[in-house]
Amino acid sequence: MKQTDKLFKEIIRISGDSYLDKYMYESGAAILEIYIDEIDKKISIEVESNLMFFNVPKDNDIVNRTCYIELEYLPNHLNIKNGIYVPSGDFKDIMREKRENYNLAYGLRIREYEYMISLKASHKIISLVVKSLDNIKIRWQCHKKCCLNLSFVM
Repeated sequence: MKQTDKLFKEIIRISGDSYLDKYMYESGAAILEIYIDEIDKKISIEVESNLMFFNVPKDNDIVNRTCYIELEYLPNHLNIKNGIYVPSGDFKDIMREKRENYNLAYGLRIREYEYMISLKASHKIISLVVKSLDNIKIRWQCHKKCCLNLSFVM
């Protein structure tokens, strides 16, 4: 396991009680600015994707934007037929897939899209389907005016 893989997993692990400060979509990428309380730093997550769901409360109140980072391997959550993600045959499961935003991956090829990264509060407020972890970059400013810029592959 590479050092960046360990760091990425650690960021996800400590992301509980994080706060979504800003978010935007520009030039094919979502940029999420998140304050992580555990390390007392604001990080920027850039995710290359055109498959997304945003349901962020308009109120900037910390209670409404407190969240954590969730990374999911889509084949663990969706049915696959002929190498393509398909809805479940059961109505109850289809509704669960919709609630969890897995429906964003319906019709996509498993070998092209493997992951979903989400910010989750009481529900998912942002979800992005990504081709691979190479499409996720995390940056943050250090106190010494350096910038740590990481790309992750698991």
